[in-house]
Amino acid sequence: MTGYGRGSAKSASQQLIVEVKVLNGRFMDQKIRGLEISPGVELKIRDKVRKSLERGSVTVTISDESGTNGTGTPAFNRERFEALEKILINIQQEYGRQLNLSEIITSNDIFVENGNSELTEQAVFSALGKALSQVNKMRKQEGQTLEQDLRERLRELKNALGTIESAAKDNADSLFTQMQQRLNSLAAELKLDQNRLYQEAALLADKYDIAEEVTRCYSHIEQFTDLLAAEEAVGKRLNFLIQEIGREVNTIGSKTNIATVVPNVIGMKDQLEKLREQVQNIL
Repeated sequence: MTGYGRGSAKSASQQLIVEVKVLNGRFMDQKIRGLEISPGVELKIRDKVRKSLERGSVTVTISDESGTNGTGTPAFNRERFEALEKILINIQQEYGRQLNLSEIITSNDIFVENGNSELTEQAVFSALGKALSQVNKMRKQEGQTLEQDLRERLRELKNALGTIESAAKDNADSLFTQMQQRLNSLAAELKLDQNRLYQEAALLADKYDIAEEVTRCYSHIEQFTDLLAAEEAVGKRLNFLIQEIGREVNTIGSKTNIATVVPNVIGMKDQLEKLREQVQNIL
């Protein structure tokens, strides 16, 4: 899920700002920008972000609200600039893609303080913690909205399934009466083995019976509903249930051509596709 958070903390003469932006993503992809930090602190930041957010495309930007890194005298980081420029040249040579340096970095990426930095690990993680807290609050609110949408779509599925079940039962009763009358007539006219005719009729009726598929659909929908209340990650299981419901709906569609069933089968497929899209946002 998407989210944004902003935290601040004081560090000597600095007012540190940490911004965290999160976009949907199947995996954890982190980018850390802004003030230069030590590799050790960067690893700790990545670990904290991963534990807090688990997955997504995450950009962490660390900046100083005063616009400098402590002394008020920024300096050009030549070594970093030349390294970035070299990378862009290699990309152009190997892949034929020309990237604009200004589109992928900020001024903080190539300017550093001309002197000792006042940036402290304690201040960074204080601001980061506040930012992550805001992100998770926003994601929780989005999750509640998503849950409401999923539950509404599940209700639509159950309603359509109920219509299909009722139509199939009415059709089966009517078909059985017609078949019984026809079999009695054939058995009398052609002097056929009545028991054998009824066996063949039973096999034919079973071929078009969708009771098992309907029952399994109800079961999968109930499991899906129960998982929405779970505390642990359930995204993969929800995806699996959507596939199983889709399989049963396809079978129902292939077994019957009842006029009232066909549009409901199409409607269920449409709801399942929307459920599948929404579930991609769930861990």
